[in-house]
Amino acid sequence: MLAVCGCNQLLGVQQTQLYDGRPTPMCPSIGTLPTLYGDTHELPAAGCTSYRVGSDVDIAIARCTLQAISRGPIDQMLTPVVMDPIGYIYNGPHVAPEGTSMFIAYNDVSTQRPQLREFDLQPDDSWRTGIEVALPAPSRLAAYTPPTHGPDRRIVYEIADGAATSLEELSSVDGGPWQEAMRYPMTELGIHNSTPFALEQPSMTPDGLRLLFVGSYTEPGPTIVNGVFYADRVDIDQHFGVAQMLDRVPRDAREPYMTANCGRVYYTGLGAVYYVE
Repeated sequence: MLAVCGCNQLLGVQQTQLYDGRPTPMCPSIGTLPTLYGDTHELPAAGCTSYRVGSDVDIAIARCTLQAISRGPIDQMLTPVVMDPIGYIYNGPHVAPEGTSMFIAYNDVSTQRPQLREFDLQPDDSWRTGIEVALPAPSRLAAYTPPTHGPDRRIVYEIADGAATSLEELSSVDGGPWQEAMRYPMTELGIHNSTPFALEQPSMTPDGLRLLFVGSYTEPGPTIVNGVFYADRVDIDQHFGVAQMLDRVPRDAREPYMTANCGRVYYTGLGAVYYVE
């Protein structure tokens, strides 16, 4: 059970509980939006961002106060990890489904060059520097997804070129180098306006079949509408289809992440971490 303070009622946040009569969460067929009931809960992770879970193990990792990479059981308190020193972190960490590696985007201390690098969990429970993900255009890296399951692992990252205009997908087969697989322009996902932040902060489910991102579109008026969008595909070698907004997720949610069974969406906002189910 997750204990939350009484002030959460002001935010519409409820105490974690079991709901009789609801089916066990499972992802719907491709082309169908997942079912969320709108029940929102706050985690004991104040001041944390980039909250992601290792879907195969009971592990969550986030970036918390003073950029401390922290880890703990899912939905519980997090504590700082021991890891190799790195430069300024501007995105991540994002833990892999197996919970044994995480990916961090940061500026190299000596060169100030932005890079995305894997860190591996050691037997002594520390994290050591692993391979760098060689990006086609690393200076344009803004945000990226946690890696999917292998053997053909995937990462999608946001191309930041003035405004976020497209997503790039990378592939690593059997632990090999990361290589460009495909690209998704905003229009292919159904995002047709050119405002800043029209498409950003992507995440994928561990099977690589479902994509979430923060986006916006223009309604008559004109009115800019923000929200969290969902798109899916039949297999990882296909492009994602047109995205739809998840209406049970707050429209001002940041860094959305959907669990492997599509039953929860974690997100950040108001200096805290939440999930909606």
